[in-house]
Amino acid sequence: MPLPLVSLLIAHILPADWSPELRRGVVGLGLLVASVMVVYYWRQLRRQRRDLRRSEARFRRFFEEATVAIVEEDFSVLQRRLEALRDHGVRDLRAHLEANPGLAAELFHCVKTTAANRRALAMIDAIDLQDYNARMRRLTAKSAPAAFLEELRALWEGRDEVMIEAAFQGGDHKPHRCLVQWKLRRELGRPNLKQVLVIFTDLTALHESEERYRQLFEGALEGVYETLPSGVLRSANPTMARMLGLASPGELLALSPEELGKIYVNPTQRRAFFDLAKANEFVADFESEIRRPDGVKVWIKENVRVVRDAGGVPLHYQGFVTDITARKQAESALRASEERWRLAVQASAAGIWENNLDTGEDFYSDRSREMLGFGPQDLAGGRKEWVARIHPDDIPAGRKAMLDHIAGKVPHYQVEHRFRCKDGTY
Repeated sequence: MPLPLVSLLIAHILPADWSPELRRGVVGLGLLVASVMVVYYWRQLRRQRRDLRRSEARFRRFFEEATVAIVEEDFSVLQRRLEALRDHGVRDLRAHLEANPGLAAELFHCVKTTAANRRALAMIDAIDLQDYNARMRRLTAKSAPAAFLEELRALWEGRDEVMIEAAFQGGDHKPHRCLVQWKLRRELGRPNLKQVLVIFTDLTALHESEERYRQLFEGALEGVYETLPSGVLRSANPTMARMLGLASPGELLALSPEELGKIYVNPTQRRAFFDLAKANEFVADFESEIRRPDGVKVWIKENVRVVRDAGGVPLHYQGFVTDITARKQAESALRASEERWRLAVQASAAGIWENNLDTGEDFYSDRSREMLGFGPQDLAGGRKEWVARIHPDDIPAGRKAMLDHIAGKVPHYQVEHRFRCKDGTY
């Protein structure tokens, strides 16, 4: 209110019997108070406007620099079209759209994008908002996006939110996958159709990464699986199924923990494995013998990583399985051969010795010691001790025979010499 009007208002409400001097004083005081209040509120208004501009600038920056694509759309015209359809007796929107193939694209073009951040423009290689709307119209000339059909049904049914994964063609003309989040705000209980928010999260890189890992999982030469602490298998690759003699991962995943336990030749082996997994972060080289459905027994080796929650409780186990049947068979054959060799050595009347020229390791059989009058533990197995027992006159001939054999001059090392026995005789 202008100050002259303030002074007239104050003078009008003062008692008529006051003296002119008193009236002027009161009016002056009132004008002073009014001036102070005007200055105060003016400063407050400037501060509020400044804070509002800063807030708007901050949110504008967040909007533009967001790592996801964000657009603001006006659905008001579309809502009027839907109301007109209801007035014409349409009750099943899905059936009505199927009966009118071009209607969905027509309704989509009723939606106007009123704002789009940089990431949204980049999705379809648009220069600005006008270019964005033009490109979207061209891309959807024949059919509406699948995500829009979900948004349309949500609007028809009175829902405020939609979340759907959908495909789209980007500015690079390549197929992309994205997560679409559609949000309708309400003000005083009424939907704000002019500021509908749509957020697009590009999942293309995630899908490509998932596909790479899926191919690694499916094509791995090792068995790969994930199991819960309860013993229920949650996933398994084809190699794992084949290793256990099953036709497919689905057939393996259908087995109950009890049925999986029966695969082990040793019934306690699976329980021992879970006890180790529960107590450790990793279980390495855990070997088990299992029996396939056709009765064939195979050996497997498991390496397992334990995944725990924040409290340390196991959530699941991620395991890698290797078929070690061939190795086990080779080890068994080697043990059998070694046993035959051991029995042959024990039964032979000859003493046997071996010198490893690479490692320096030496072996002398118990019969070799016995021939010299020693017990199995009486004489060490070192070559120096045995050479020291050769008669000094026989050492040169023995050394020459050994060197000739090592040089390839003679096929065998063969020499006669005297050994000093335990009692000192030769």
